[in-house]
Amino acid sequence: MPWIGTLIQFLGGFSTLGLAWVLFPVVATFMVGLFVEDISEAIELAYYGEDPPGQSPVFISGLLSSA
Repeated sequence: MPWIGTLIQFLGGFSTLGLAWVLFPVVATFMVGLFVEDISEAIELAYYGEDPPGQSPVFISGLLSSA
């Protein structure tokens, strides 16, 4: 039954593609979340330099409001 090995490889490849398809938005959102504060500070300084600086949200309240 050599076809079983081929079937397992085929299904493994498709499951890998499916898992990557499902996890990509999670990983992309996580990576953007790491840099969003720095990006917003740079934009704030570039375009709203004369306004008083904004306050960063507390981690817990930001986490709860995003859920």
